[in-house]
Amino acid sequence: SVLHLELDPVLPELTNNIEISSFELKQTDILGLHDIIYAIRYAATDRDIKGIYLDTETLATGFANTQELHQALQFFKDSGKFIVAYGRFFDQNSYHLASMADYIGVHPIGLVDLRGYGAQIPFF
Repeated sequence: SVLHLELDPVLPELTNNIEISSFELKQTDILGLHDIIYAIRYAATDRDIKGIYLDTETLATGFANTQELHQALQFFKDSGKFIVAYGRFFDQNSYHLASMADYIGVHPIGLVDLRGYGAQIPFF
């Protein structure tokens, strides 16, 4: 079996920790960061899971959350299993996660948007 991780653009810390739309009649569950990391670490020890298919395009999250997912994927990869990433569009956060993969596939008319990380310290 292969674990299919399809990450939503919005990645809350806890499951369903987002604002609910008042016009939506049926709410879908959005997994939080902690549950995704738990699933990745559990899959690393599950002998039925042979690899991860990472399906992500854009992540509206900070570098700290992306780094936590990156470390969980490193733990999974250290267990001797494979990771494959595919997307139509990669921004720098999603490409940071995809860099853990053994194979990264991009749609033929897709693109990778790398701008780099930076910090600006205000001067008072």
